[in-house]
Amino acid sequence: IMMDKKLMIKIGMFDTKYFMYCEDIDLCYRLNQLGYSIYYVHNAKIYHEHQMVSDKKLFSKRTLIHFRSMIHFVLKHRYFYM
Repeated sequence: IMMDKKLMIKIGMFDTKYFMYCEDIDLCYRLNQLGYSIYYVHNAKIYHEHQMVSDKKLFSKRTLIHFRSMIHFVLKHRYFYM
């Protein structure tokens, strides 16, 4: 994510209740709610060196953390349909 520092301060910085995952979705959602456009650069390339620790198991610790972050997002923004 690339944005101006003043804009980041205006929308409230990162929500520290996200341990991992979904903090980018939260930022983009808040920007969109304030009328800002979100752009995705599909041909950008980023090289990230890591240990490939993302689990492929359905009920791994990381998967559960991801679900917890998604639930926090849904409850925080009341983002559900009835």
